[in-house]
Amino acid sequence: MGYKIVELDKVAKEYTRYLNEHTINTSLDSNHLRIRQFFLDNYYVLKQKYKDLYSLDVELGLLFYEFMNKEKDFSHLYSSDYLFWRNVAVFDIPDIIADRFGSENAVDHFYRKTTRVYPYVLYWYINMSWQGSIEQTREVLKGNSTDEILQLVERPSKIGINLDFYRELMKEYSNEKYDTLKKEILKKNKVQNKNLTLFRLIMTRNTSKLLVFRPEIYSGGITGYVKMLFDIREDLI
Repeated sequence: MGYKIVELDKVAKEYTRYLNEHTINTSLDSNHLRIRQFFLDNYYVLKQKYKDLYSLDVELGLLFYEFMNKEKDFSHLYSSDYLFWRNVAVFDIPDIIADRFGSENAVDHFYRKTTRVYPYVLYWYINMSWQGSIEQTREVLKGNSTDEILQLVERPSKIGINLDFYRELMKEYSNEKYDTLKKEILKKNKVQNKNLTLFRLIMTRNTSKLLVFRPEIYSGGITGYVKMLFDIREDLI
């Protein structure tokens, strides 16, 4: 049995109903009920354990990614369906999202902005960073912040999401050899009143480079392309 998915106008109507009544929809099917139960079992426990929001999102995302990929009716068709994730957010876990972001001022995280819908972000931040296991992926993501989540998940390429590329990029970004460069950029931010980070710079470079290159056919393949992105000159910072 597949997941029940209603159209966007009904999602918006359900969001308004939740804001007014603060009750969970009683028509959830068994698949959606399992998703809701997953969040009830894990979100509040992790919230108590991790005080910073980034760590909460990463740990919840790791568990959620593993959970969804074990669900027999879940497939890549659902994973790339924005409407599916909007349904999950508004029907299954509106109380969780309201607790994480607030309810009235966080409509983007419920349904309005596709790449900011909370369960979508949790799943895809892990999917685009996946290193083969929870432990290895956690290690790659441990030094990041919510800004990396935003920059990675909210910048989908016009040619689609190349998972091999993004996973290699996240692996390279976690390399300790870039720690000094990250600090230098942050130091310049304070002096020049900029909001630049190494990750934002890399993602911006990737957007421009994709106009003329494809990572998989670049010299050295995806690994060579990623290393080129990280070859930052002083005048680019």
